[in-house]
Amino acid sequence: MITFRDYEIAKELLIKHIDQRNDIVTAWQYGEVSQPGVSDLDIVVIISDDGKPGLCNHLSKTNLPALTLKAMAHANIIILPENSAIGAFYWDNIRCTDIRTGKAVEVPKISERHLKLAMLVDWFFERSYRMYSIKHKGCTNRQLVLGMMKSYSYSVENYFTLANSALDSEFIELKTRLLNLRNEWVNMKLPEQNTAVASLIFDFYDYAIVLHRKVFKWLATSQCYPRWTASNFPARFIFRDGNTFDFVDEFPEEIGFCDGNPVISTPRNLLHHFYKYATHPSNLAFQIKKGFNSDFINSISSSYSSKSSDYVDFLGMRIDYASSWFECLRRQQFDFGLFKFGWYLKP
Repeated sequence: MITFRDYEIAKELLIKHIDQRNDIVTAWQYGEVSQPGVSDLDIVVIISDDGKPGLCNHLSKTNLPALTLKAMAHANIIILPENSAIGAFYWDNIRCTDIRTGKAVEVPKISERHLKLAMLVDWFFERSYRMYSIKHKGCTNRQLVLGMMKSYSYSVENYFTLANSALDSEFIELKTRLLNLRNEWVNMKLPEQNTAVASLIFDFYDYAIVLHRKVFKWLATSQCYPRWTASNFPARFIFRDGNTFDFVDEFPEEIGFCDGNPVISTPRNLLHHFYKYATHPSNLAFQIKKGFNSDFINSISSSYSSKSSDYVDFLGMRIDYASSWFECLRRQQFDFGLFKFGWYLKP
C-alpha cells in the first residue's frame, strides 16, 4: 500500500529525474493527495520552449521513476512551455506548488466569473458524458471510476456557484458517499468495493440526467451566449474518444447514441463558444474544427463573427495559450502532455 510518505519520495525522485536535463525548468503539483492509494499525484512539468532532442522520451511515463509512476496512477503528465505556462490558470482554477521549492505558484489576476463560466461550458458536458458512459458501457477500473465521479462533482459545484444556488441535498449525499468510499477504499475487500461502486454508478447516473437538463436550460438563456443565427444546419461535434455533442435548441426526452456512445445534448447557442476555438488561426484549431460535421461548417455564413466582449476576449486568450502549447509540444515531437487537448497530439 502506498503511503503519504511514498508520495513525497515520488516527488523527490521526480526532481532528480528532471534535473538530469537543463531544458526542464521545474515541476508543479496541482490538486492534493488526500487518500493514499486512491488519490493520483498530478504533475505539470515546465520545459524550455526550445528543448533539446530526446526531451519527450525523457518525460514519457514509461521512463519516470517507478514510485513516481505508481503515485501518479491514472493521471497524465502535463507538459507546459515556460513562456506560456501561466496560461494553465486561464483554463482551470487549479492551485499549484513548485515541487522543488515547495512554494505556491503565483496565479494571475483573472475574472473568476469568466473562468468559471468557460469551465462549465468546456467540462460539465464532457463530465456528464463520463457518467453516462460508465453506466451504459461499463468500466472495469474501479479506482478510475472514483476519480471520474470526483471530477464530475467539481463541475456540479461550479454550476451551483455560477447559478448562485445552494448545493441540493441529493448531490450532498452523493458527494458524502463518494468521500467516505474513497477514505475506506484501501481497507475494503474486493466484493465490498464492487458493490459500493456499482451503487454509486447508478445513483450518479440518475443525478447526472436530471442536472444535465437543468444546466442545459440555464446556459441556453445565458447573456454571454446569444442565439446562434449563423447557420440552421444540424451541428454535431465528435471528440477523438467518441464523446459526441449535439447542439440543439430543446433538451430531448431520451438520451441518444452514436456508434454505441451516449450523445450529449448541448445548447445550440454554445456554438459561439466552440466555434470560437475552431476558427482560431492555428493548427490546433484546424484539428478541433475537424470534429464538427462538414455540412454544418460549410453552411455557416461567411459574414459570421463573434460579438466582441470581455468574455469573448477571455475565450480568445484561452485558445491562444492552448495553441501555443500545441505548437511547442508538436515541434519537440511530443505525442502526450498537452493540457486539456491531449488527444490532438496523436496522429
